[in-house]
Amino acid sequence: MSRLLLLTLALLPQVLFGQDQLKKDSLFAQLSHAESVQERVSSLWEISGYYWADDLRKSYDYSIQALELAKKSNDQDLIGKSYLKLGDALLFIGNLDESLSSYLKSLKILEEINEPNSLFPLYHNLGVLFFQMKELDEALEYYHKALYLHHNTEVEGKSTGHGKVHTLYNSIGNIYEVKDENEQAFEYYLKGVKEAELIEDHQNLGSIYNNLGYLSLKLKDTAKAREYLRLSLFHRQKINDLNGMAKSYNYFASYYFQVDSLNKALESIEKAIPLAKKAGAEPTEAEALVELSKIYEKKGLYKESLDAFKKYKTLSDTLLNESSIRKQTELQITYEFEKEREIQAAEVQKKELRYGLIISILTLGCIISVLYYRLARSRNKRIQLAKESLEKDLELKKQDLDVKNKELASSVLFLLKKNELLSNVSERLLNLKNKMKPENHKMIQKIIFDLQDGTNDDVWNEFELRFQQVHEDYYLKLKECAPDLSPGEIKICTFLKLNMSSKEISAITHQSVKSIEVARTRIRKKLNLTNKNVNLVTYLLEL
Repeated sequence: MSRLLLLTLALLPQVLFGQDQLKKDSLFAQLSHAESVQERVSSLWEISGYYWADDLRKSYDYSIQALELAKKSNDQDLIGKSYLKLGDALLFIGNLDESLSSYLKSLKILEEINEPNSLFPLYHNLGVLFFQMKELDEALEYYHKALYLHHNTEVEGKSTGHGKVHTLYNSIGNIYEVKDENEQAFEYYLKGVKEAELIEDHQNLGSIYNNLGYLSLKLKDTAKAREYLRLSLFHRQKINDLNGMAKSYNYFASYYFQVDSLNKALESIEKAIPLAKKAGAEPTEAEALVELSKIYEKKGLYKESLDAFKKYKTLSDTLLNESSIRKQTELQITYEFEKEREIQAAEVQKKELRYGLIISILTLGCIISVLYYRLARSRNKRIQLAKESLEKDLELKKQDLDVKNKELASSVLFLLKKNELLSNVSERLLNLKNKMKPENHKMIQKIIFDLQDGTNDDVWNEFELRFQQVHEDYYLKLKECAPDLSPGEIKICTFLKLNMSSKEISAITHQSVKSIEVARTRIRKKLNLTNKNVNLVTYLLEL
């Protein structure tokens, strides 16, 4: 859904300006020197468009000023276009109902005066609006109206004044893709490519080829997907579109993941993440981290997969908070818009002050109730999402712990077999010693000692590393309960934590079973387990 909105808004009649102080000063200077009403209204439209990217409240305010000035001139063309600009500002704010109302007022006026230069973006933006409202058929209807108008005016030798018809083709392709009508989606995407290449619009070529690659990948046509993604990356590199390049590498990673080329998928993600960071495109970075986690998981690198997922969760939570703040701002602007409209209505109806006051209070109460309801619903939804996310995290951690427990069990079994083998070798060497010459006894004995000493250290170090990965705080808790435990007793406690018998522990440590039992008695005393009903193994398992 967001992929379509970003593409379709490219056709809106104003440019999304950043907070460039020089551009800002130029626009306000242009407004102050405007002589005619038409020049002043046009300047206010441009200033409103300038604030779309950074201050939606100001964008809305200047759209209102333009509309009020146009109404005073009684110029229907200016009034119709001003309603169009106001609808654009409200669409960016997220107030879809009011945006639709402004667009329909504009539509009524502009169709009456038959102004194709304004009807073309109006039809297109109505398509964007209905898409946001999930009314796909209505959105498609208005997109086709814009397309028909464009072709019809070209046949008549006129022009809609918009050279970016390829973005319209892209928007139509997106809707057909959402509706799973993939042949028609391909048809319109390719039409968009053809038109975009005529004017060398690298930015939109990158977007359209990306959509073609994504759709081909979805349909398992990996050969076409790879070529389209290559072309998308090529055009984005042409204009150094960092965020677009990062998105292309993300899709390349999906492509390589699908064809089981995991190393190349990893290389693509490693290119995508720094580009997204440099561009400040946190949503793109979050998508890259999700792909990275999937790649590591498929490669069997579960720890790295979990680390990547944790980074994604941290970034996702940040984006969620920013989205919540933005939504609250949008709701506040919507509320203020409604409030201002009620105040204006009350001023018009001063002669019926009491009746108007009652209506205003009731309306205001309804608005507040709706706002509180929406806020409560939004809050509950966030809580539910957070709960589901936490449950998912816990499940992932549980799976990771199960894997590590299996590795630990395998390690213990390996160590038991290894020690058994080394013990057999030592015993055979000992038997062989008696049959050899006396001058060779010392050498054989040294080999036996080296085998046993080296085994103990290597075995314990390897085992302890795996054990700490599963039971991170066990040693700290054990030291808190019994600070005077010896290293040998700590080893025995560790094996008991794994519910091993004295005989099994004896096989690993090369001590007799009786020695292990005596050590267990000492450990009970140091842990103050004077109650014989308390089982030592159960106590350590719960620690």
